[in-house]
Order: sequence, then structure tokens, then C-alpha cells
Amino acid sequence: MIFLLCVLISCIALDQITKAIARNALSETNTLSYIGDIFRLQLGYNAGATLNLGALLPEAIRTLIFTVGAGTAMGALFIYLLASKSVDRITFAALTFVLAGGIGNLADRVFNEGLVTDFMNIGIGSIRSGVFNVADMAITGGGVFLLIHALWQRRPAQRN
Repeated sequence: MIFLLCVLISCIALDQITKAIARNALSETNTLSYIGDIFRLQLGYNAGATLNLGALLPEAIRTLIFTVGAGTAMGALFIYLLASKSVDRITFAALTFVLAGGIGNLADRVFNEGLVTDFMNIGIGSIRSGVFNVADMAITGGGVFLLIHALWQRRPAQRN
């Protein structure tokens, strides 16, 4: 429970603070480039999901999916993490990061007219990631840990 609260509070706070700084210090038209253009900062607003998927849906549908649906999913995940006695520590930690990121982006949608603030981009040359934020990193990190953990558990036992 302490781990859950510490991760939620720190991830959500870091996400919201960095988004506020990005909204105040960055521009949608000007890109700041670092480390030989591997890392870029540029303000963007995402009305959809990853890579702006669903951004062109009518506003009512977007609200239903990305605010109500995501909020319901985050509530269910929170209750699962609190109530489940059988989840192992790695899965618990990974799902906690997914939850923290989900809540961070959900807060953005609720308080920013349905838009999520994005501002980071990485890549080399024309091979670039989508624009993302700290909440997206928490979700992705949690998802990667879940995948690695699931694959690790399925590998056959080593024979002596």
C-alpha cells in the first residue's frame, strides 16, 4: 500500500509539474533540440490516444472513450491492486506504474478540455517516436515490465 501511494503521488506529481512547465516554456511551433537532435522538446496537445489515434472522432465519443472509459479502467485497476492478494510483486509494481500514468493523462483530459499535453520526442534522423510525456513513460515502462515478466515466467526451467 505504501509503495502504491508513493508511486502514484510521485509519478502523477512529476507528470503534472512537467506538463505545466512545458505549457509555460515551450511552443507548438518551435522545437528545442538536444544531444545531436536525438532528444527534442516541443509542445503538443493530443485529443486522442497514442500517436493521436481517435483524435478525429466526435468530441462526445472521445470523451466517452478517453475520459469516461479510461477513468473507469483506472478505477477498476486501483481496486484490483488494493484487493488482490494473489498478484506478485513485479506485476503489482508494473500495474502501479500503468495506473499512475493513466491517472496523469486522465487528469490532463479532465482539466485541459479533453487534451493531453505532450512535449518530448526521441529518435535519430527521420526515425522518431511519437510525442510523449512522463505519464506515457510510466505506462510504457509498466507495460514493458509486465511483458518481460510474463515472458520470463513462461520460459522452461533450466536443466542441470
